[in-house]
Amino acid sequence: MDLTKYMQMADQIKHDWDIWLNILLAIGGALIAVAMAYAIIDVPSTGNARLPQRRFWNFGKLPLMLASLVLAEWWALVRNVHGSEPFEAGEWRSKFVIFSLRAIWSAASLRRLFLHFVSKRENGASSIRSGDWVSLR
Repeated sequence: MDLTKYMQMADQIKHDWDIWLNILLAIGGALIAVAMAYAIIDVPSTGNARLPQRRFWNFGKLPLMLASLVLAEWWALVRNVHGSEPFEAGEWRSKFVIFSLRAIWSAASLRRLFLHFVSKRENGASSIRSGDWVSLR
């Protein structure tokens, strides 16, 4: 096998892995958003829903633990598939900040949806406080 054919095959393998790496990253982000949304709903200073302890474990701690495992696996696979090539610290700083901000926004959006459906079920009508800082528009 000549070098050019080998390089084409290696690039194809990297491309196939990139799809699954993106899926792992999305799953990790979704799990973080679920845990953060639960924290926003049930923390006394923001929502104070006074939910039971079991819900704290199921929707607060379990998603964070799973997200840490998924993101650690993502990191290990990225380093095995790509080596050190895509990670220059200066270039990835903005991507890390954007990922964090998207997780916070997703959590706040999940909170609004949760409150919308809970209040609709309890009152028969939707009533979300007007002071919420994230809109779904």
